[in-house]
Amino acid sequence: MSVRKYSPIWLALKKAHKVAISVPRPYHKRVIKAVVKEKYGDLEYKFELGERGKKAKISYTVRGAIITFNLNHTLGVEDL
Repeated sequence: MSVRKYSPIWLALKKAHKVAISVPRPYHKRVIKAVVKEKYGDLEYKFELGERGKKAKISYTVRGAIITFNLNHTLGVEDL
């Protein structure tokens, strides 16, 4: 099984909850979209959080060529 191009960023984000990477500006949109897609494709992680009644959300900030990703957990209560 081969490692996908952006999965190391997602794996580091899951582990540390905060990751900063340097990316040339023309590729910012692509990298952000790919990391979010990695999160949504990780069904094992979603199931694990769902069992605990939580959800994960990725936020990011851009400063120059640096993209800082943050992974936040919230309660998955939607019917309140």
